Amino acid sequence: MSRRVVVAGGSLAGLATVEALRKNGYTDAITVLSQERALPYDRPPLSKQILKGEWTTEKIRLRSPEQLEALDVDWRAGVGASSLDLAAQEVTGSDGIPVHFDDLVVATGTRPRTLPGPDLAGVYTLRTVDDALALRAELRPGARAVIIGAGFIGAEVAYAALGVGMQVSVIERMSLPLEEKLGPLVGGFCSDLLRRHGADLRCGVGVNAFEGDGERVRRVLLSDGSILDADVVVVGIGAVPNTEWLGSELPVENGLLCDSYCSAAPGIWGAGDVARWTNPLFGRRMRIEHLTNAREQAAVVAHNLLTTETERKPYAPVPYFWSDQFGTRLQFFGHSTPTDEIHVIAGNPEDSSSRTPFIALFERDGVIVGAFGADASRQLIRYRGLIADAKPIDAALGLAPV
Repeated sequence: MSRRVVVAGGSLAGLATVEALRKNGYTDAITVLSQERALPYDRPPLSKQILKGEWTTEKIRLRSPEQLEALDVDWRAGVGASSLDLAAQEVTGSDGIPVHFDDLVVATGTRPRTLPGPDLAGVYTLRTVDDALALRAELRPGARAVIIGAGFIGAEVAYAALGVGMQVSVIERMSLPLEEKLGPLVGGFCSDLLRRHGADLRCGVGVNAFEGDGERVRRVLLSDGSILDADVVVVGIGAVPNTEWLGSELPVENGLLCDSYCSAAPGIWGAGDVARWTNPLFGRRMRIEHLTNAREQAAVVAHNLLTTETERKPYAPVPYFWSDQFGTRLQFFGHSTPTDEIHVIAGNPEDSSSRTPFIALFERDGVIVGAFGADASRQLIRYRGLIADAKPIDAALGLAPV
């Protein structure tokens, strides 16, 4: 009897799941419901090379039409998943056509979090290639950009805008960038990086409203009473998992809740940005919005979907992410919380101007759980194994940092 796997989501996690299924010997039917009409593409360059005009969109395409065709998949571009009937084992697409499944992989990703207010031209979020191209057209010398959020997206957009000679203000509600995730030492380093390159970074302040001329944004009103003139506004305040289409059929809490095998229910799997699963390495639920996780999680989902329950593998990665800002590569391995103890073992967190590596290690209950580095790719990689093996922090502190 033939079997059908439906993959809801046609970005990297969905594509990687399809490829892993085929690589593992699955030859039956696969249907992919992809909200975007474009072929799968790499998202990290959107806020980097695409926004700066260094790459064409062809360069970020993950697979050619011929490569997708070779996968022998019913790929429904421009048709997203709109509802789920778990009892009938059907997903209805945005075209109104139901698709039966034996297994369902939920890989619908996220969408940018937005701010309330009037629909004004010149206010952007950055998620799709169309977003990046439209924003790129707004970057011009002397124009005024207000960027809401000093996380990785906000900082990378600031990098691109400053690079063309724009006046850039960055608004961050926390007292430091990335403070919630990586603590005050790393936050201080990122603050210095932004300010040293000309950004007007304002921390501990929120946005009250956008004002326009009826059509286009002209000003941003801040919670401290300040008013900033703006020719373009970019909102980079995080992302919301696309789970509404699941209704009440499956457990949802800041993403699709999955176990350590990435299963949400019998025959239902989660992969990529939308999946919030229990990582047994850290004993915590997490949802990760980064390229490496999408690829690695998809491979585990494909394996577990095709094997017996006793042969399933838990998904226990050391999370990894990076960002390129002002000629500096920032990287992090592991998982951090606000209560972790942080050990600076190289560099100065208050001075981003030095080209020597900056490295900070994160300790929890006597164990190394994370490692952050700036311009420290070669040095940082060796801490990944210590994190994966849950080694005592002393083992990491005993290594020479360079």
